[in-house]
Amino acid sequence: MLNFLKEELPVMPSSIHRPNDVVCEAWDNPHFFKVVLADALREQKLEIPRKFVREHGVKALLNDQICLKVADGKEWNLGLTKSNNGRRVWLHNGWQNFVEFYSVKLGYFLVFKYQNQCSSFYVLIFDLTATEIEYPMNKIRLDDAEKKVKMETSLIDLRQVSYSQGLFLV
Repeated sequence: MLNFLKEELPVMPSSIHRPNDVVCEAWDNPHFFKVVLADALREQKLEIPRKFVREHGVKALLNDQICLKVADGKEWNLGLTKSNNGRRVWLHNGWQNFVEFYSVKLGYFLVFKYQNQCSSFYVLIFDLTATEIEYPMNKIRLDDAEKKVKMETSLIDLRQVSYSQGLFLV
């Protein structure tokens, strides 16, 4: 009765295996995502998925610290907490500062991409609207009253930043 579907749909393997003779960027830069749940906020730590730890942990989580690179250009060094002989790993020391700086809330969606460097990840942060957040940015301005350069942190949409507006990223 449903034979017509068999012919229309491609057969998908139950698991994908990396061919030995093909170099694929997705395999070299694995990703994982996390939805921020109440325990990550309450315990001030975020668990890295166990499958990611099992498959990539030796290379990606070698040190007791990782670097998170964010779209605003900031880099965050976070300490790792490990248990069960390294089979469970959490972003811990520095996680709370990261959460507060980016105003990460319950239900936010974070995507982590391993950067082919020991313990370095690029991270994207999505809010409850399922869109990427407006990252806090540093801008430089000249304080006319004091004739000094001042640094300010404010919310700026990266897509709207232009040099013609006199905003410069630090």
